[in-house]
Amino acid sequence: TMNRVKETSKFTTINSKDVVKLRLQSDNNFEPISIPFLLNQIVKRSPNHLALASKSDGSYEWKTLTYAEYKEKIYHMAKVFIKLGLQERGCVSIIGFNCAEWFISALATIHAGGIVSGIYSTSSSEAVHNILHSTKSDIVVVMDEIQMQKVASVKHKLPNLKSIIQVHGPFLDLKIDYYRWSDLENISVRDLDQQLQNRLNNILVNECCTYVHTSGTTGIPKSTMLNHDNILWTTQNFAKLNRLEYEREVFVSYLPLNHIVGKLIDIFVSIYTAASVYFADKNALKGTLMNTLREVRPTFFVGVPRVYEKIYEKISTVDINGEVGQYKMMLGLDRCKVRIVGASPIELYVKEFFAKLDLNLTDAYGLSECGAISIGDVLLKQPSSGVGRIFSGVEVKISNPNEFGHGEICCRGRNVMMGYLNNRVETNEAIDEDGWFHTGDIGYLDENQIIYITGRIKELLITSGGENIPRPHIESLVKSELPFISQAFLVGDKRKYLTILLTIKTEADSVTGALTDDLELPVKLWLQELGLNYTKLSEILDSESTELIHDSIQQEIDRVNKKVISNAQKIQKFAILPHDFSMQTGELGPTLKLKRFFVLEKYNQLIEKSWGKMANF
Repeated sequence: TMNRVKETSKFTTINSKDVVKLRLQSDNNFEPISIPFLLNQIVKRSPNHLALASKSDGSYEWKTLTYAEYKEKIYHMAKVFIKLGLQERGCVSIIGFNCAEWFISALATIHAGGIVSGIYSTSSSEAVHNILHSTKSDIVVVMDEIQMQKVASVKHKLPNLKSIIQVHGPFLDLKIDYYRWSDLENISVRDLDQQLQNRLNNILVNECCTYVHTSGTTGIPKSTMLNHDNILWTTQNFAKLNRLEYEREVFVSYLPLNHIVGKLIDIFVSIYTAASVYFADKNALKGTLMNTLREVRPTFFVGVPRVYEKIYEKISTVDINGEVGQYKMMLGLDRCKVRIVGASPIELYVKEFFAKLDLNLTDAYGLSECGAISIGDVLLKQPSSGVGRIFSGVEVKISNPNEFGHGEICCRGRNVMMGYLNNRVETNEAIDEDGWFHTGDIGYLDENQIIYITGRIKELLITSGGENIPRPHIESLVKSELPFISQAFLVGDKRKYLTILLTIKTEADSVTGALTDDLELPVKLWLQELGLNYTKLSEILDSESTELIHDSIQQEIDRVNKKVISNAQKIQKFAILPHDFSMQTGELGPTLKLKRFFVLEKYNQLIEKSWGKMANF
C-alpha cells in the first residue's frame, strides 16, 4: 500500500489537500514511489550503514546514526508530531541551520502525512510570521534560541500553531510554552503506532509533501508545492546522471535546507544512494566550511558560486606548478568525483581555475518550481558557459525566440511543481494550459541540447551567495525613504553584495522633455535641512560638502535596511549618477521602461568603483 497514486485529470492545483496527475508520458523510467517506501527499502538493504554524522559545538567527536537508527528516530518523531497536534495534510515548519534534527523533523512530518516547510534562518520575525500563517503550520521546530525569539514574538498572531519545539540550547525562560527536543526523544508514544500506520497507509505519491518558499517579486514569498514524485523522480535522475554509487558516497550538508538544492540533495539523494551525510557547523558559510571539507573529504559536493569564489580567492595567488594532488588534499576535495555549482551563474574564470586543479565544476540549473532542469556532463573536461544538458525526461523549449534563438526557457515533466499554495493567479502565469512551466529565464539551446542563460525576465536578482533578491521591492523601499531620489537602481547579480545607484530629481524642459540642471523642490528642501542652498544638480556633484550629503543618504539607507527581510537584502553601498534616466540619454525605452542591461553597461565603471571601497567585505 506504500505507493498509491490517486486518479485525477488535473495537472495543477493550489490546494494542499489535492492531488495532481503525474506526467508519466514524458518519462516513465522510474516508477512513482513514496518517500516512506524509499526509506524502508534503503533501511532493509543497508541497516548498519552510516547515515548521519554531527558534532556538537566545540566537540571533536562525530556522533553518528546508522540508517536503522535514523529510521527509528523518524518513526518516533512522526508519532510525537501527531501527539503534538500535526493534522493529516497539516504543516510543520523548520527554522535553523542544518543538523540531524532538521532531517528527522522533515521526514517525520512526511511520514505522518504532513507537509514540511523550511524557513531561512536569516528571516526576520515578520517573514517567519508570514510563512507560519500562510502555511497554517501546526508545529514549528526551531534550532536555537535566536529562532525561538522570532517565533515567540509572533505566536499570539498564529491561532493555528499548536506546538513549538526547540532543538539546541540555551533554553530561555519565555512567556510561551515550548518543548525541548531531547525531552520529546524520550517520551512514550507506543499508543500512537496504529495511528501512524493509518497515516502511512493514506499517503499518496501525487499529493504535496513539501513547500519550498520562493522570493515573490513583491517581497511576499510564494509557496511552491511539491509531491513525492516531483522530489523522488528528480532525486533518482540526479543520482543516475552524476553516476553516484550506492553506499559509496559521502556528502557534507551546509546549504540552506529550505532551498530546493539543499533539501533535494542532502536529504533525498543521500537516502536514495545510502550516502553518509556529515553536517558542517552553522558558521560554514562564514568560513568554517573548509575545515569540515578537509576532515570529511566528501565524494560529492554542491556549492553556490560564492563558495567556489572564496576558495579561488584563497589560493588563486599560489603557484600551482604540477602539485595538483597537494591542493586537492588541502581543499579536502581529493576524493571528490563531482563538484556541482548551482543557484546562480558562476564566472568562467573561476571554472577555468578549478579545471587547472583537475577539479572541474559541473553546472546544474533548476528552480524551486521544477527541481532540476539540466546538469553539466560530469565527464566534460572543457569548462563552458552553458549550464548543462537537459535532464532526460524533462522537455525544454524556448518560447517566443528572437532571431538569435533567444527566448524564455520553459520546461515540462515530472519535475514540475503542483502549483503555488492558494495562489491561482501566479500558478496560471507560471504553468500554461499545455503544462509548460515558464522559468522567467532568458536563454537558448545549442545543437547539443545544452542550455545557456543570458538573463532574467522577472526582475529577480541573484547574488553570488545564491540569495534571490526581489529587486523592484527594494528599489521602491529606497524611493519611499528618500523623497529627493528619482530613480533607484539595484545592482548585485553575481556579486557579493548589493549596491544602489541613485539619481537626483531635476526639472525637465517643458517643451522638449529633456532634463535640466535645475533641482526639484523636494531636493532643495532636503539640502536646506543640511544647511546647503544649492539649486543645481552640478552643485551637488561638485560639492565641497560631499561627506555631509553622503552621511545624510547613508542614514536613509540604514532605515531601508531595517525594513528588509534578510541580511542579503541589505544595501551595502550607493553611488549618485550624474543625471536622471531619460529616453534621450538611453536608460528608458519608448514605454519608459527601464533598460537594465543598458544602465549596467553605461555605468559599469561607476559600479566597479563603488564596489572597491569595501573589497574586504
